[in-house]
Amino acid sequence: MLMDNTLELLGITDSNIKITRFSAESVNGEKLNVIEARLTCNVDRCPLLRI
Repeated sequence: MLMDNTLELLGITDSNIKITRFSAESVNGEKLNVIEARLTCNVDRCPLLRI
């Protein structure tokens, strides 16, 4: 339930994005919320994109 509420709070409506981990960390005295997520569907890269 927390994960669904987090997606809603962030305005993420893509049902293919699933939060895998949420943590609170402190970096250089700043408090950060770290959200790790995974895209659960296969996507094809644009053939015009050259990396």
